[in-house]
Amino acid sequence: MLRLSGYNKSDSPRGRHILFVADRYWPFTSDATLRLQSQLRLWNQRGWRTTLITPRWHRTWATQIHVENTSVIRLDHPPTDSLRSSRYRRSVSQWLSKNLIQYDAIWCDDVQGKATESFAAAAKSTGKPWVARFELDTNERTNASGGSSRPSDTTLQLCAQASAVVVSTASAHQCLIQHGMSGQNIVRQSDWRVASLDRSTSARTAARHALGTINAEFALKPQEKLIVVPGELSERWAISLVLDAVAPLLDRHPNLHVWLHGEGSRRERYYEWLKERSLHRIVLMPGIFSCLEPLLQAADLCLFPAIGCGRYWLLPTCLVSEIPLLTPQFAGLEQYLPGVGSALTFQSGCHQDLQSKIGDWLKNPAELQLTARKASGAIRSLEQTKSTAALPDDSLDYREKGHGESAQQFWDRLLL
Repeated sequence: MLRLSGYNKSDSPRGRHILFVADRYWPFTSDATLRLQSQLRLWNQRGWRTTLITPRWHRTWATQIHVENTSVIRLDHPPTDSLRSSRYRRSVSQWLSKNLIQYDAIWCDDVQGKATESFAAAAKSTGKPWVARFELDTNERTNASGGSSRPSDTTLQLCAQASAVVVSTASAHQCLIQHGMSGQNIVRQSDWRVASLDRSTSARTAARHALGTINAEFALKPQEKLIVVPGELSERWAISLVLDAVAPLLDRHPNLHVWLHGEGSRRERYYEWLKERSLHRIVLMPGIFSCLEPLLQAADLCLFPAIGCGRYWLLPTCLVSEIPLLTPQFAGLEQYLPGVGSALTFQSGCHQDLQSKIGDWLKNPAELQLTARKASGAIRSLEQTKSTAALPDDSLDYREKGHGESAQQFWDRLLL
């Protein structure tokens, strides 16, 4: 079995260097990028140095920045079409040929990412261990009933080549096995190991005050209720469903406010819809927050209006932080939201049911708060009972996965 370059058995894992790749990262604040940022933070806390490769999506962006403790390198030719995708992969390959030697391992945050094939080829040629993350898209109609579509042949081939494949759900795990992948190469890692936010009265008051100082439109009085949709302005997040649900309630509840976080091509359409009904000063579209913590602290209720939205970071963070929320029901809900009862869900795609659930919350907010607290406790208990991988041990021999070694054993020894 090959040793990692420059590594001796007596070395400490502290200070070792792992290279990540993702299609999008800061300043994007999608659910997936927030999950990755949280994960990078954990790696740094454990003593690892982290570097992330991502496309340079705008020519005015700096080619290299630091986000917290991670060095972010942006490569040219963002993959917006097939031609630029080819150029981007070429940029990645050229960068790897010059720089990969200084890294100990590779993490491809999405096995279906634009540059994963380039990283896989580089890992193979240099003997570097690499990990690929595989997930099913629960937003697809084919998955609404708990089923899944077949991964592409390329995806399955890349998963087979990886030193380990990380999945967060039973359905993703089963999907790979059903399509011929050995369970020995798959590692289950929960997305639910997230930090809770401070939701004390003082923290929430401070968050609301800070938001009000940013923009007078964001100022909220103590008695006013705030509903936050912490996603994007698109039908992927079912914003039209939200608008249909909340519009009748706003007339009856003058202290109710709604904020639709994020950006999207349908912003103008949503704004015109709101303006026609004189709701554009009550339902705000504040844009993108580079840090969502104050927004989630200020919220009285968070809405996740479409199946699968928020499941990587936003939903787990809201639940462990005991933030009241509503999310659609679907067949695979339990594996994403363990311990969540029907009180926190509504009928998928039905704005009338969502409206009814919001109305119930307005009548008795304490009841939904109690339900959120119980759900948080159930999730914490569930996570504590699961086996967790050990932190790096100075005595361990970090190397490539050996013959007969399972991905879980490799993962425990190499990455966690």
